[in-house]
Amino acid sequence: MARCNGLLMQGNHIYAPHTTVTALADLLRRGAGRQVIDKTGLDGFYDIEFWYAPGPATGPDAALVTEKLASTVPADAPEFFTAVRELLGLKLEPSKTSVEVLVVDSVERPTEN
Repeated sequence: MARCNGLLMQGNHIYAPHTTVTALADLLRRGAGRQVIDKTGLDGFYDIEFWYAPGPATGPDAALVTEKLASTVPADAPEFFTAVRELLGLKLEPSKTSVEVLVVDSVERPTEN
């Protein structure tokens, strides 16, 4: 479960009461598998809640993950991009743009003064 500023993303369930489209775009990054940038121009606050079907799980625990998600997601939940388009009325389009990136070259413990 990920929770940030009242936004909740648990498995394949997004619950975002009183949120902006820009904040929602940041949440959608996980399901989209890439950076999502708000270009809608929509202002204001929205109450958003939706489920989407899990994609194929991979790795050594794939069967367990698939079984766990299947028990928490409604059987008729649409695929992620379909859910965003049909349930939210938003369309995610791939494009190339500049994005700010923070790079950490190294980390050291502080020394005592």
